[in-house]
Amino acid sequence: MTVHFPHLPNLWLLVAASVLLAAIAILSYRGTRDRISPRARRLLSTARFAALVLLVLCLCDPIFPQFQARKAMGVVALLVDTSGSMRLPVAEAQKTDVSRIALAQEMTTGGLTERLKRDFRVKTYAFGEDLREQTETAGPLEATGKRTNVARALSQLSTGLANETVSAVFLLTDGGDNGVDDPLAAAAALRARGTPVHCIGLGSAKPLKDIQIQDLSLHRRVSMGTLVTADLTLKSEAMDGVTVPVVLTEVKPGSAGKVVKRQEVTLKGGQQQVRLDFSPTEEGVLRYVVSIPAQPGEAVKENNSETFVAHSSKDILKVLYM
Repeated sequence: MTVHFPHLPNLWLLVAASVLLAAIAILSYRGTRDRISPRARRLLSTARFAALVLLVLCLCDPIFPQFQARKAMGVVALLVDTSGSMRLPVAEAQKTDVSRIALAQEMTTGGLTERLKRDFRVKTYAFGEDLREQTETAGPLEATGKRTNVARALSQLSTGLANETVSAVFLLTDGGDNGVDDPLAAAAALRARGTPVHCIGLGSAKPLKDIQIQDLSLHRRVSMGTLVTADLTLKSEAMDGVTVPVVLTEVKPGSAGKVVKRQEVTLKGGQQQVRLDFSPTEEGVLRYVVSIPAQPGEAVKENNSETFVAHSSKDILKVLYM
């Protein structure tokens, strides 16, 4: 045990005090030479000197520090997919009313979480297109997301907890990833910093019928009457060979909208590119919706459309060729 004396005087004062205490201890027994032996006087003088030293040290306000090593608790992150497909039943044959999101909710609030809280700080996150932390007052999880971007969720988690010790990540999803980036690369980046990613599959391993508009690219500032190209990235599952219409509609407040382009596309499975050409006929801020009608048996219909805004003007760029 280490003892600290915050009010201890300097070395010379200690030496002087020690000499003074020794003299007091020796001289206090001068009158006892005829009554006790020299050996007894030396023993008593030493004991008195030690008692005086102890008294002085007590007056110097000694401190006995106690240290207790405590390891900081790591974080366990629970990432729950809240896309629309999580509303589907858990069973493949769909003979049960228990949805995937309900099962995920039970797993993140029941025994699994309570056991983890014994040794870790547990953080629950919901993710669709983006990641958001679920606080205790946030209410139950709702499967309302249009897309599932696993790679972005893992990357946002890594950035948000950059200064934390993340012991593990549990990913609760039905596997319907809609992101462009590779989720395996994002998981590998977490693993490189010592954080394993455990995936808990919910639902069926059989692909669900689904079409989604995954990405949309075009110039947002266009010239009225000129040709504008919108490049779409479609992704389809379990619908190979099905031909669907891709519809571009100009939407105005108070009206049903005007179809400006309709193009038939045969689905090939996985990702495929579609190009839509159209010409704005009006000036101003124009709102468009690209959509694919819901198909029979399609699991999620919310990801069949995408809205964008274009700024149309009469200005035409004049180029002088020399």
